[in-house]
Amino acid sequence: MDDVLNVVPDYAYLANFSQGEWVNDELLYVTVGYSSGGNTAYQIGFILDPFKGIWREDVLTELPDIDRSMPFAVAPDVSRVLYYQSVTGPVLWDLVKRQAIWTGQKAQFPGIDIQWSADSTFVALETGAEHLILDRDGRVVISLDQLNTENIINTEMYSPFRWSPDSRYLAITMPSLDKGVFSILDLESRSLVYTCPGVNSPYFWSSDSNYIVFSVNFHMEPYGVILSLENGIVAKLSFKVNGYIDVLGWSEKFLPSWPSQ
Repeated sequence: MDDVLNVVPDYAYLANFSQGEWVNDELLYVTVGYSSGGNTAYQIGFILDPFKGIWREDVLTELPDIDRSMPFAVAPDVSRVLYYQSVTGPVLWDLVKRQAIWTGQKAQFPGIDIQWSADSTFVALETGAEHLILDRDGRVVISLDQLNTENIINTEMYSPFRWSPDSRYLAITMPSLDKGVFSILDLESRSLVYTCPGVNSPYFWSSDSNYIVFSVNFHMEPYGVILSLENGIVAKLSFKVNGYIDVLGWSEKFLPSWPSQ
């Protein structure tokens, strides 16, 4: 871990690791807390190769004016990165051609969620000023603000983004005047194929993208939901619980076929 300090020597010492997400099968995005004078003052993003035990600073060193205190997201094929510039705001950067592809609006209170699809085709982002899905070339595919038919409170965050493993669907909780509205967006049809109020995150996709599981706590009647999305057709299976539940993950041995009614 001392290698981290060699990357950013201005900080006194390493405080902790706070969270991590896989970029692909080899690289891990982690935020590292630094402490100066005994109090954790900063959370800084790094790319870690845990199998080789090295920090991949080469992915980030060429990014102009990168704000390391803000989140960034590297595409799984390591050809693109979406990050925040200190002055300009969010930028989509081509790591191969070493140039900016897209620049977004700078927000007074920047957002914190950026998620690439598994095939590196799309990136969903919350900037604090915009809620968008871009393609890898910087074209706006969908404005989530325009798609959301609920009553949005200012720029309340859409959270969290969860792409299906096949990159066709995006699961997201949209803000509303009541509880958040869980929605599934089909990128093929560019439309919402399912909505449900009162969903408690997190939610998890099956590895074949045919199912997603989540819990609902609406009107004090909690229940679990499993959706089938095989061939773009949505079917719902609900199961009652005797109290609040959290979804912890998905087992490959769970629901090998859709249960008979």
